[in-house]
Order: sequence, then structure tokens, then C-alpha cells
Amino acid sequence: MTRRRRNDLTSPRSNRRAFRRWHRYCGFSAALFVLALATTGLMLNHSAELGLGSRHIGFAPLLAWYDIEGDSEITSFSLAESWVSCIGDGTFLDREPLPALDGCPVGAVNSVGMWVVVTARELVLLTEGGELIERLGPAAGVPGGISAAGIRPDGALVVDTPAGSLVADRELLQWQLLGSDAEVTWSRPATAPPDLRDELLRGYRGHGLTVERFVQDLHSGRLFGRWGIYVMDGAAVLLLTLVVSGLALWRRGSTFRRT
Repeated sequence: MTRRRRNDLTSPRSNRRAFRRWHRYCGFSAALFVLALATTGLMLNHSAELGLGSRHIGFAPLLAWYDIEGDSEITSFSLAESWVSCIGDGTFLDREPLPALDGCPVGAVNSVGMWVVVTARELVLLTEGGELIERLGPAAGVPGGISAAGIRPDGALVVDTPAGSLVADRELLQWQLLGSDAEVTWSRPATAPPDLRDELLRGYRGHGLTVERFVQDLHSGRLFGRWGIYVMDGAAVLLLTLVVSGLALWRRGSTFRRT
């Protein structure tokens, strides 16, 4: 290499060109992160106005990435021509959600002109149209540890408990042991129609991930796990480097113009 060529490579002008080239490459690399951070930051600043906390994502691959499974167990009971179903922590009468129950139902029956949804320690009384009448728990004398529910031929409610099978009076306030020879039609889990099951599963999966949570995870890098956070940290360091190198280029250019 000639002396002139070596001098050109080590000259201040050549160093400035290399520094600018390096600055430009860093800027291109950071552009995608800047776009993501700016977009998600604006969305999070206006989360309430955009309703991000109440909007849900139903995109199956993304839900699978969050490990929100779609094959969750559904427990259903036939009730006249309707279905009482429990999935996750939600209970539904057909497609309509019921008030939050104390656990999944263990049975659902039509007793003395009402629909009764029974959990391990609670009775939920509904009209035959599905409207809530009353909820009865331990304070109202409902026995604990109920494992099954059924009705006698006269429509009286029967529940199976560790103390034995108990039958309620018409007001559902008094309970007594049921005779061993009594006839009971027990409410047993059954398979709901496929279209109802599919809709409940889609609703359960979709309500597991809000748009706000997704945007927050994208903004912080948590969407990509532990390493995603480090990547976003690296992007922040890269942006700081760009600021410093940009100021250095401006200062050198200003000094060069003065000389």
C-alpha cells in the first residue's frame, strides 16, 4: 500500500466518512424499534379512549403463543331445552353468562317451577327464562360438599352430600335425609351441541388476551419472553448511541466548517 493510500485511510476526512457510515447503519437498524416503540407508546397513552382494555384478541396462533389453550374442559348439564355450561371460571346458560358462581355447577334441575343451578355450596335460582331470582348459600342453610343434584318425581330438589342424600322443602330452606328407597332423577354431565361448545371455546380463548396486554408486551419486549426484554434494552442503548454519535457528527462538522 502506498504512503498516499495509507494517509487517506487515516485522514480525519476518511474517519468522518466511516463514522457517518456507521451512524447510518445504526440508524437503519434502530428504525424498526423506533417505529414499534412510538406506535405502541401512543396506543398505551390513549388506551382508555381506544378501549384496549375491553377489546380481546381471538387470533389462534397468538393465543397459543400466550399458552391460552382452546381445548379447556367444558362441563355441561341439560336443563329443559337449554344448557348450563362451565368453562374456566365462567358459567353460561346457553350463550349468556351467569353471575359468578362459587365453583362450577354439579347439577342443574327444574324444581318447583324454577331452574336451580347447584354448585358444591350454593343454589342459584333462575326463572325458566333464565333471569336471576335468588342465590342461596350456607347462610341460608344450604348444605356444604354437594357433589350431585337431582329431583324427586314431585319436583323436590335433592342433593348428594357427605352426610347422605338430602331433600329440600318447597322453600329450599329445610333439608332432611332422603329415604334409601326414594326415586331420584339425577342431573348428569352431558355433551352440549357442537356449535355451542365451539362458541364457548372461542369466547373463552378470546377473553383471555386483551389488546392492551398485547400492546404492553410488545412495547416492553415481553411478548418474546425473557430475551425480548434484553432486545428492547439493546434497542434503547442503540438509540442513545445514535444520539451521542449524531451530536459528535454535528460538532465535528461545525468544527470543520469553522476551520
